Amino acid sequence: MTSNHSESGKFSYLRDLPTEELEQLLQQDFILNENSESDTDYIKAIMEVIMSRERKDPDERNAMIDAAWEDFQENYHGQSTAYEPVPFPEYDSSTIPQVNSVS
Repeated sequence: MTSNHSESGKFSYLRDLPTEELEQLLQQDFILNENSESDTDYIKAIMEVIMSRERKDPDERNAMIDAAWEDFQENYHGQSTAYEPVPFPEYDSSTIPQVNSVS
């Protein structure tokens, strides 16, 4: 039998939080608990609230995804980052000293 962590008890307040805030809580839990165990009941309760909202209104989630993609396209697409490889300059192989093998 599955328990619904968010409907009653200590996690019932999660239903009143906006979805964006619930997602931030998940991110914070992941970052803060990188080296320790997370509260699995807390994580399950957050996920249950998010999933129940997505089942009720899947178009809302799609609209959020579309808005995020549009924001990326407008603000970040095509900009270079520190992680992009820098091309090596071309060398003329005739100027590279040859290494002679030792016999």
